[in-house]
Amino acid sequence: MNPLSPKIYQKLIQTCKYFFIKNPIIVFEKLFLDFKENIAHLNHFGKPFNMTNFTFKIWVINEFHNAARNTLLFHTSSMIRKIHRCDAKELYLSHQEISLNEFIFLSPNIKIISLNCTPVKNEDGTILPLEKLVTYLPNAINIRL
Repeated sequence: MNPLSPKIYQKLIQTCKYFFIKNPIIVFEKLFLDFKENIAHLNHFGKPFNMTNFTFKIWVINEFHNAARNTLLFHTSSMIRKIHRCDAKELYLSHQEISLNEFIFLSPNIKIISLNCTPVKNEDGTILPLEKLVTYLPNAINIRL
């Protein structure tokens, strides 16, 4: 139920469909959330698909982008509940509001991060200061705010 690596999991489900039926996880190397509501792309140029009826869990292993220019469009928060695991090394969020728990879930392996008009909020609704935000990014080498 908790595969150790994406390569092992993909080989496992390729050898036997039973494992995918029991634990439906789709591995995304790069996940791009588009400007349109609930539309996502794989590897930036892949065929878009609708996230509304997407029943599988998602495992992001390299990049996670949300390029929404309007917070009324695609909320990253609604996407996070569909993510099984996030091992992304690059995180790009634009015009979002995310909670500290969501940020902690997305950021353990982040090396490059860009938060454009994206405040990270504490449970009480206050914005997390930069000094505390950086403590949750132990592997970061490039931080853009």
